[in-house]
Amino acid sequence: MEPKVLRPRGKGPYPTALEYYALFCTSQVPAQIIDDFLKTANEDSFDTNNIFTLVRSRDQTELPRPTPYPIEGGDFTTGFAGASIPELGAFCRSKFPEETCPPPKISPDAFVIMDERTVRDGTVVLVKWDFHAYWIDPNNPSDEDDNLVHTEDWLSFRTPAPQAADTMSAVEYIEFDQAVAGLRPEDNGVLDFEKGKSKSKDK
Repeated sequence: MEPKVLRPRGKGPYPTALEYYALFCTSQVPAQIIDDFLKTANEDSFDTNNIFTLVRSRDQTELPRPTPYPIEGGDFTTGFAGASIPELGAFCRSKFPEETCPPPKISPDAFVIMDERTVRDGTVVLVKWDFHAYWIDPNNPSDEDDNLVHTEDWLSFRTPAPQAADTMSAVEYIEFDQAVAGLRPEDNGVLDFEKGKSKSKDK
């Protein structure tokens, strides 16, 4: 069976995404789950096509943009088992530098992770290099310069896999530190935009 090349919804001609995002697996995720993710990203996204490139190993040379599904090889094996967010971020920075990555480019500053929790509950981790601020003395929060530190770092949150494409297509407009700050204990670390919309409609 020939892999299906993903296209955006609606009638052609089909535009090419301006930017793609690396998709990493930090545990052995079944190929079917990856296929379902890519398929859903294409069918359910609001205004974009599939914008993900599956990175299987550190020495991978072919990086289709986007990755077609079904992915080749049912016994998918990741080359990033156990990799941390800083490790993956450093890989993106070195592999997809802003100046030399050929178009359409793969972002060096944002990516998606599937891990062991993805297999259990269908969520993925969205990661972005972003500005954030924190108080030196959290017991005395204020906007005074001597108590506030501004910095940059890899920030992340979890979201249901079907929402990943729409969220990443707007990633440059999302303040990750504010998104994480809004999570409640009952959210179990998952930022569910659809649930938030439902609550807004109920008010």
